[in-house]
Amino acid sequence: MEEIRKLRGPRVGNKGLVACIIVLVILGGLFYFTYQNQLNQIESLEENYDDLQASYDELDDIVNLNEKKTLSENKIVYIASDAYTSLIYSTPYTGYIQVDFTASGEIYFWVQSSFTNTFYSRYPPSSDDTATSGSFIIPVLPDVTLFFVYNPQSTEASIEITVTYVY
Repeated sequence: MEEIRKLRGPRVGNKGLVACIIVLVILGGLFYFTYQNQLNQIESLEENYDDLQASYDELDDIVNLNEKKTLSENKIVYIASDAYTSLIYSTPYTGYIQVDFTASGEIYFWVQSSFTNTFYSRYPPSSDDTATSGSFIIPVLPDVTLFFVYNPQSTEASIEITVTYVY
């Protein structure tokens, strides 16, 4: 009998089979954990990509001056005689402002940027001219844009103004 056992080899028995199953279960669990982790990373990357794409699209629109915002619409402003009023607008991006207005009397505009702290445009352009209505476009830099509306007359004037910011 002993000779027969020697021919068959040593008996591994159930212990070896159980150890193999345990190793397979552990490896399967590690594989599943790694797989789930990679799926979570892929999902996170896809969300980040979508956020970056949205930011890119928004910035691309700004660079190409495709964004528009109404800063004042049909706003009524009263200006005392021989005085001025100021209108202040935040312009965080380079672009331009379109102004459309109608006034009850003769007025003129000066435009100043807090970026340069200087007046850089006047409407009407000639220093002696005034207007009761009109439309003009002013380039703007990032920061704050100030409009000074002057009433050189001896009576109060009212102005209805719409200001559109394109950036």
